[in-house]
Amino acid sequence: QEYKDIERLQKLAATFDSPQAVFASWASLKRYSELEQLLGKTEILNELKELKTEGKEKLYQYIETLAFHPDSKVNMEAVIQFWRNPEYFLAGEASHTPQEVQDRKKPSNYINMPNLDLTAAELRDALVEGKMDAIQAFSPFEIRYKIPVVNYEPEPLVQVVSKALGSRKEGVAGASKNPGKLFSKLNTLLKTHGTNAVSYLQGEELPDTVDLVGLEELVYNQDFGMERPQIQTREFVARISKKSDPNGAIAGDDTVNCMPFGDGKNTVYTFNPNTAQLVIRLVKEDGKERTIAQSVLTKDMDVKASVPDVISKLQQEGSHLEDVLPGDILRNAPTYVAGDNVEVSPNFSDQRYQEIIAAIMRDYFREYMGR
Repeated sequence: QEYKDIERLQKLAATFDSPQAVFASWASLKRYSELEQLLGKTEILNELKELKTEGKEKLYQYIETLAFHPDSKVNMEAVIQFWRNPEYFLAGEASHTPQEVQDRKKPSNYINMPNLDLTAAELRDALVEGKMDAIQAFSPFEIRYKIPVVNYEPEPLVQVVSKALGSRKEGVAGASKNPGKLFSKLNTLLKTHGTNAVSYLQGEELPDTVDLVGLEELVYNQDFGMERPQIQTREFVARISKKSDPNGAIAGDDTVNCMPFGDGKNTVYTFNPNTAQLVIRLVKEDGKERTIAQSVLTKDMDVKASVPDVISKLQQEGSHLEDVLPGDILRNAPTYVAGDNVEVSPNFSDQRYQEIIAAIMRDYFREYMGR
């Protein structure tokens, strides 16, 4: 209760309204352990409160999101380094990356350029305050999807029409509110296209000129048609976020992969304007979101040369990139979006979720690239 200003800490504590809640699940017990450890670091919590009074609201919000993330345990040591010792954080080593490659890419290089008076703290603040948002290669974009919980195949429209109208001859009542009026409306519509409702119900193909959407709207008309079938769905959101969004920086923690927050590889992705995280999140019943998959995006170009050949030539003494690649490549080479292998949270790796994730990514990129 001493830290009422730290909203996420309050929300974390509120999940434990009784001793029984602590032991409700293994996840709850781990979250309680995290809470207990945080409360044991009162110095950190007090300093976090001071960020607000110092006017560093954006940094406060960023650190708060990292420290009290509800779905995964972010490395607190890395969070504190990012906050208190950004120079060390920016120079961090990477797992699964050769040291010489990481040394060339790590963002600490930006603060060691002659005549560029940029400190590690300024680079960190440029990220959290949104200054890097203006130069990121990928525009933020979000699409929300509602997907059936189980595989759903809609009935053929002719069967739907038959069900709505029923059959006097066979003594089958129509499912619509007023089958007679619906039949009249459908007949009027189809006669303008050279056919009629009876022929359609008997299996005659409809002319291409018939507006099937308009026909369906008659069947489900709220005054005389029948009720639309209720399909149980789950909501998902696919999102490329701003560089300043801390949820992008901890996507690797959400999917429990090899690039959690604090790993040098993830730090490169976070600070490089040419990369972004595409995150797919499940919207839970309470409206909160849970990351189920993410992929690192890079904006690439066709260099019109074999990469091994380029590297080999660059390793020759005195070779420079402009000597190896065409001079007009930055202006004329076609560009591409590359998506690194899709990392999926272990709880969402079954076949059904794989199909959903694949379908969302196909649709998302079709829309994104079109724009």
